[in-house]
Amino acid sequence: MKVLVQGSEIANFSGDGLRPIASDVIIRDNYVHDVYVNDADGDTNHDDGVQMWALNGATYDNILIERNWIQETTDAKRPLQNDLQGISQFDGVSTNVVIRDNVVLAGAYHGIALYGCQDSTIDHNTVGNPGSNTNQLWVGVFDLKDGTPSKGLTVTDNAATTFNFSPLTTVFVNTNNIDVLDPVATYTTFDKASMVFNLAPKVGSVLAGKGAGSSLKEPPASLP
Repeated sequence: MKVLVQGSEIANFSGDGLRPIASDVIIRDNYVHDVYVNDADGDTNHDDGVQMWALNGATYDNILIERNWIQETTDAKRPLQNDLQGISQFDGVSTNVVIRDNVVLAGAYHGIALYGCQDSTIDHNTVGNPGSNTNQLWVGVFDLKDGTPSKGLTVTDNAATTFNFSPLTTVFVNTNNIDVLDPVATYTTFDKASMVFNLAPKVGSVLAGKGAGSSLKEPPASLP
């Protein structure tokens, strides 16, 4: 391990919350919340909770992103709201990326999205949209922009509004990924007006007894 970001709170930001642009990085137990400023406010950047990339021929290896709570806003009434993307890599190749046991509550389509990654895992994450728009947040595996497919991806035991997988992905494991189309009916508390969440599945819901989704049920009250 070269870099460890753990137990941090990244709040009231514009741009990306975290950028693990290197090899041998651990992003663990962080609380990323409240992104500000959208296109209408003059900021055309697509903001992400965690964004990776590998440019100019670089390849990054061994990146672990686990047990982070990412939430685009904690106050639905504040000004300068923005639709956040969750955890993503759109450009270049990274290998041995593990995205595990995270919560993403955001309003842009890419809840968790990997483009062209290899030998990587997306496991036991919960993704949902707490905002006022109707975007269906996905967990997705895609080809690189030049058409090179992802390879060696394992996507297991996730809960998301929908899933979006390139048919060109090779050596692909897709197991027990559950569509949660109605989070209010599924989770103990999913209150968009007050931004109060308890992501424990309700008895009899689509997630009950399925073993999918994150172990994190509520956001941290605060972090040092």
